[in-house]
This record gives sequence, C-alpha cells and structure tokens, in this order.
Amino acid sequence: MGKWKKIKLREVLTEVTERNKDEKVKDVLSVTNSQGFVKQEEYFEGTVHSQNISNYKIIRKNQFAYNPSRVNVGSIDILKTYNEGVLSPMYVVFEVDSTKLLPEYFKHYFQTHRFAVNVKNNTQGSVRNSLSFKALSDFDYFLPPLKEQEKIVNILKNIDDIIKYNNIKIDEINKYRKYIERQIFTYGIRKGTSYNSEIGKIPSEWSLKPLIELAEYVDYRGKTPKKVNRGKVLVTAKNIKKGFIDYSVSQEYINESDYEEVMARGKVKIGDVLITTEAPCGNIAQVDDDKIALAQRVIKYRGKENLIDNKYLKYYMLGDNFQKRLKILSTGGTAQGIKGSTLHKMLIAYPTINEQKYISNILDKFEIAVLLLSKKIFFYSDLKKYLMEQLLTGKIKVKIQI
Repeated sequence: MGKWKKIKLREVLTEVTERNKDEKVKDVLSVTNSQGFVKQEEYFEGTVHSQNISNYKIIRKNQFAYNPSRVNVGSIDILKTYNEGVLSPMYVVFEVDSTKLLPEYFKHYFQTHRFAVNVKNNTQGSVRNSLSFKALSDFDYFLPPLKEQEKIVNILKNIDDIIKYNNIKIDEINKYRKYIERQIFTYGIRKGTSYNSEIGKIPSEWSLKPLIELAEYVDYRGKTPKKVNRGKVLVTAKNIKKGFIDYSVSQEYINESDYEEVMARGKVKIGDVLITTEAPCGNIAQVDDDKIALAQRVIKYRGKENLIDNKYLKYYMLGDNFQKRLKILSTGGTAQGIKGSTLHKMLIAYPTINEQKYISNILDKFEIAVLLLSKKIFFYSDLKKYLMEQLLTGKIKVKIQI
C-alpha cells in the first residue's frame, strides 16, 4: 500500500481561462448547488446570459468549475453531461493533473467536512465571501496513490448506483401513482362516467362542495411564539412537505407553559390535515403526533364525521387538480401565498365515505412504497457521507491487490 502525501492543491490543479472568442461554443452553462451543471436556457426557462458570449470561459469534459460567491453552498462540480460549454466570466474553471489525481476521485472532496471548513476559513471577510482560485490552490490536501484513488472511486460509485436506482424506482412509482390518481378523481374507482364540473371532469356519482362545508378548520395566524431550546415541538411551514411532516429540517420548540395559549384556537389530533399558506404554499401533511404546536402560515383541517375522511382529504389536496387550482388562486410575487378565506371556498370532489377510505387504502400503498425506498436512499446517503470522511482522509484504508 502506497504512502499518502500532504500537498497543496496548487501542485495538482491548473486554472483554465480559455475564452470563447469566436463564439463557436453555443451552450451557456451554469453550476447549481442541486443539479450541478445545467443549460441556462433550460434551467431558467429563457435566456439570462449576455448576447455577446465571446468573453465567456470555455469548459470541457472532466474539467471543474465553481461560482466563487456560492461555492460555500455547493455550486461546484465536474463537467460530465456535456463535452463542452461556456460559463460566465465570473466562474472559476480548472482541471486536475490526472497523472496524480483522478478527477472522479477529487469530485468527492467537495462534499466533505474538510472542504467546507477550508472554504469557510478562506472566504470570511472577503468581498461577497468569494473564494479565489489562489485561495483554493492553497488548501492542504491528502493525496493517496492512484490505485487507492481508483478503489475508493469504485466503492463510492457502487453506493451512488444504489441511490440512483432507488431514485429511479421512486420516479416510476410516482408516475404510476399520478396516473391512478387522475383515473380515480376523474372516473371513480369503478371507472364509470364523468361530467364537466366547475373544477373539470369528476365522476358522475360524486358530490362537490367547498372545503369549509366539509371540514372544521383552525388558522394559526398571530404573533410568533417565543422559541426555546427544549419543550413542545413547534411545527412550522418549513416542516410540512408534500405528504408528510419532516421534523429534521427545522427543530424549533416552545415552552410547555406557553402551549395552551399558542394552541388556544384548537389543539391538533392525529390525522388532522395541515396545509401551508405561504413559503411554501400548498404543502400538505397529516398530523402524526397530537402533542405538537403549530406556527403561523399553517391551517389545520379536520373532516366532519361521516362526510369527509381526513386521509382522503390529504390525498385529494395533494392531487394535481387541487394543486393547479391552488396555484391559480395564489397571490404575491416571489413568495406565493393563499388567503384562508379563498382556500376555504375551494371545491372538493368526493364520493361516499366508504369509497373515500377505499381510495385512501389504494394510495397508501404507493406512499408506503416510496417511504421504504426513501429510507434506503437516506441510509446509503448517510453511509456515503461517513465513508467519504473516512476514506478521503485515510482513516479507513482500502486493500489494494498487487
């Protein structure tokens, strides 16, 4: 097994400053923190770059680029999807010496704690917290022999392949679920006839009423409660996702002594349906803990007995028809929002209570399947993070067959 070397990145990185002088390269790219390299016109739904791109920097396959003022949030990547493209002059483009450092190995470095710390220590106090190529080049780096790099790349690639496979399965399930939803909400579970209602085609035997007539509600508006380090869990709009409450994204609490006052308008019950009215607008979830408190920008609905089933209501409000109407009725600029008075009047199509429960049971199966796959992705993503921190620092050594 070879020896690891501590080097400065300048020993293996070279900045690339080739310009698109004759404008032969037409694809203008951007580096995002979520998708890596994207075509600007597709990602931003239109042209946002200058008409004259002769001063733009050319980037080629297996070269790297980053946005100096957004590298701290992950806007750095290796070009794999395209053979070449051009980037705004503000980007830093560089390549690695592949005789010493494999590009596929080096790309994992950006997701490590060590890289995040180095970026933080080298951008504080600079203009717009920008990371220059010179500063990047001065980072200390532990360089293993090429054979070990190859082995580590293969280990991490195997995990990436598992994550990719499970994401593909989730996409397939969601596509089929949407198809089933459209069929059910248009023709019913017996695939009968439908008619053109105010909200589009719905099954002929279904009823149509405003939300306010089907469910009791509580609008949790008012002043923001005092936050504390421990106490009752406060569920905010950030916690409510498409179909579930994610307690990990924002962990906020209120004093237990303040709970009664905060929830004076109405405490939650397991199964109650929550909807976010702003930032984001239209996320739906069901209450799974009757001891939580709710923050502003959240409205709680509870279906009236023998009229509307809460789980059915959740699935209906998550459906395309309801979400599209919600978007049309929302107001505001960048942060879209829906008024409670408008939301209460939105029409809900529904069958008998027994059919509602039958529909919920069908859609539950899709939700459970996605949840199980999501847990696998979460596990392997966590495993990858752990292994990167260990493998890329030499804390765990890989065996190389000679």
